[in-house]
Amino acid sequence: MQQTITVEVFFNLFIEELKQNKNLRTYYKFLNNSSGLEFRKAYFCQRLQYIYDNIGEKTSKIWDCGCGYRTTAIFLALNGIATNGSTLEFYYQEIPKRLEYWKKYGKIQHKLWMRWIKEWLDDPVLLEFIRVVDEKFHKKETKI
Repeated sequence: MQQTITVEVFFNLFIEELKQNKNLRTYYKFLNNSSGLEFRKAYFCQRLQYIYDNIGEKTSKIWDCGCGYRTTAIFLALNGIATNGSTLEFYYQEIPKRLEYWKKYGKIQHKLWMRWIKEWLDDPVLLEFIRVVDEKFHKKETKI
């Protein structure tokens, strides 16, 4: 499968997102200091390309545990790789705004991860926790 959105294009769009969403800048420090930008960019782009290149079957379903703000998951989803990002931290509040920004550039489907999570997990307590968190941050009832 050929990449729909290259790492370089994704990075440039990501920088534009950071300009619009200042809440992400405490984690992603690309715009904080111009002297470190090239190093940070090289690391970021090499990491994403490595991940993309090393996913065997591009039809795989990827679960990015501890994904933070879901940047890798967004990149993979835009390249047609079914990806779910999960985090238990404070990052959730920014996710809806991020998905709104990135849907202009490709298809990202939140509902799919809720369907897949049922296939991967069998712990009723964890499933209930995920349902409650999802409802809180996506403001709709989720059926697991």
